[in-house]
Amino acid sequence: MLRRVRMTIEALAKRIDARFSRAERRTSKRFDAVDTRFDAVDTRFDTVDTRFDAVDARFETVDTRFDAVDARFDAVDGRFEAVDARFDAVDTRFEAVDTRFDRLDTSLETRFARVDRQFESLGEKMDRMVGILEDKFKHQQRALDEHEDRLQDLERARRG
Repeated sequence: MLRRVRMTIEALAKRIDARFSRAERRTSKRFDAVDTRFDAVDTRFDTVDTRFDAVDARFETVDTRFDAVDARFDAVDGRFEAVDARFDAVDTRFEAVDTRFDRLDTSLETRFARVDRQFESLGEKMDRMVGILEDKFKHQQRALDEHEDRLQDLERARRG
């Protein structure tokens, strides 16, 4: 009888471990997806940084031209307007990224709240199952103790 109860508890432990492993894998996949998104955003920021470096190089060239040739002010003003348009485009992109981050943050909060509720529910179920198993174990233990007492009484009666 005891062996069977142990096997049941071991089977329950294996099932619980499997469920936690499955939940951990799912959570890892979600985190991996978020990491991938962050990597993509980092790549975009790197691209923007290289563009800014190129723009900075152009500004240095323009500054030297300002010193050397005053007659090209109108052409340089046109270039500044083009750069301003690029900055506006970058600002628009940053606003889009901010919007995506806000949506992602809201989505993740919702998902993690759901995961938390599921873990709490799972914990409550496990507590109930452990309680039931403890009651069954105590009942089996009492039966075994009674049988042990009867056997000892019979052995004493045989000897005496």
